[in-house]
Amino acid sequence: MTIFNQEAYVVLQLFGLSLLAIAIAMPIYYHVRNTSPELGWNYHGNVPTSQFSPLDILGVSVALMLLIINVVAVPFMDPAKLTETSDLSGLALVIAGIVSQLIPAGIAILFLALRFNVLEIFGLKRPDWKRIVIVVVLGMVGIIFLANIAGIIAEPLLKRTFGEKNPQAAVQMMLEAKANNPSLLIGLAFLACIVAPICEEIVFRGYFYGLMKRYSCRYFSAVITGLIFGLVHGSMWSLAPLVVIGIILAIVYELSGSLWTPIICHCIFNSMSTIYMIFFLDVNNLPY
Repeated sequence: MTIFNQEAYVVLQLFGLSLLAIAIAMPIYYHVRNTSPELGWNYHGNVPTSQFSPLDILGVSVALMLLIINVVAVPFMDPAKLTETSDLSGLALVIAGIVSQLIPAGIAILFLALRFNVLEIFGLKRPDWKRIVIVVVLGMVGIIFLANIAGIIAEPLLKRTFGEKNPQAAVQMMLEAKANNPSLLIGLAFLACIVAPICEEIVFRGYFYGLMKRYSCRYFSAVITGLIFGLVHGSMWSLAPLVVIGIILAIVYELSGSLWTPIICHCIFNSMSTIYMIFFLDVNNLPY
């Protein structure tokens, strides 16, 4: 097994363990809710949960599976097929990336919109912008410092386990586009800074976090959704920072009660990363 495949195999194992953790936790929380309903763990905070039902377990499962297949299956593909994919036109690559983000988000919205006003339940309608701005600033401070610390702590263990650093495929693609295809670079930047943050926040914080909070509590939900958020990016090297970011995005969602807050934080973070890659990084000097 190559280092690249070994890394993907570990990602899949961690994803399986995450699902096992959910399977173990759900009956425990169900028992607690029935025996001590006064605790109301799943209703604390500013993110409403009463609109979620067992039907949404199916919706979340489908949306997440599409993201997992899209990201994690790549390391197991025939290298020749990956080369063929990289030879596609810039427009085709960008369109494929946008579609791969829009479909899971569309599934999440579809499952909810048939029963509720999505703008209302996600706190997108009539938001408190003053609170959102304050929480965004606090969230970005936490993301910048804590995500970097998590990466620094995890790096020695990753080096002992996997050897040399292996960049995410998306990072590699963006750096190659920077060198050879400016129009593709613009498309990838749009995908990374606008499309991905909106779609991923709809799926992970709006839908997945809300559902998990409904059937567990906000603490467990923040951790497990943050973990799976990191895993769907398919890289062990970026897992620790992304898990921290995912947890912080859930926290800022709870503090503000509006999905605008994690969307804006996510957009800012991805924009900062993209600017860094475009102006200060080359393919031979990757941070992870």
